Amino acid sequence: EFFYHAEGADGVSYGKKLTNGLTYREHMMKEVTFSDPSRIHFMGTLPYDRFIEALQGGSAHIYLTYPFVLSWSMVESMSAGCTVIGSDTTPVTEVIEDGRNGLLVDFFSARAVANRVNEVFAHPTRMQHIREAARQTVLDKYALKTLLPLHLGLIDDLARGELTPPTAQKINALYANSEHDTFLKLAVGQR
Repeated sequence: EFFYHAEGADGVSYGKKLTNGLTYREHMMKEVTFSDPSRIHFMGTLPYDRFIEALQGGSAHIYLTYPFVLSWSMVESMSAGCTVIGSDTTPVTEVIEDGRNGLLVDFFSARAVANRVNEVFAHPTRMQHIREAARQTVLDKYALKTLLPLHLGLIDDLARGELTPPTAQKINALYANSEHDTFLKLAVGQR
């Protein structure tokens, strides 16, 4: 038995509003039949500290996104030590390695999501290792203390007119083992 908690407002931050005037929550509640709707809780927008507490208290964070920008909430979830069940889509796959620091599912398969949720509850020891690896991924590659100086350095380099900014080499070194390092090289002006 589990409870589903959804945090966030009814507004649209990324994407388009529905043309029928419904919110996505309202649309889902009309479209999906739940065996026990009393176990579904819409929390609204939470203050940051309560949001982190909710992440830390949860068993899994389900993060399904069609290729778009990576949401800060997925990185926060990993940092909080959640088991993230994410869609096998870009940009999720740039951060999550299936079975190492998270679990990936087919974006279009509700059955695959349900199976992964069951897997989380069936293998708590294995999930502990995945949660620890998720947090370590964030500490190693996405921590503010690491990225902020690099971003500021890159801005300074570009403001000085550097065509191949010295900071770009540091950024590439940080992500050198990423399968997406070609994108990073293009983003900082290297070919």
